[in-house]
Amino acid sequence: MKTVEYLEAQRDRLKTMIQRMNTNAGFDSEDGRKYTQVLVKLALTHMQIEEIKKEAARK
Repeated sequence: MKTVEYLEAQRDRLKTMIQRMNTNAGFDSEDGRKYTQVLVKLALTHMQIEEIKKEAARK
């Protein structure tokens, strides 16, 4: 199981990547596809962090 600290570090790296990317790129371009992939990874990472924190609060 991934730790919260690892996931938070990954989330911070993904946020940094998004800030450096071209947000105006269309989805039909390579830049647009990469931006979308990073955005989805960021959302999934955030969801994992929240789930781990909820489980820890239940215990």
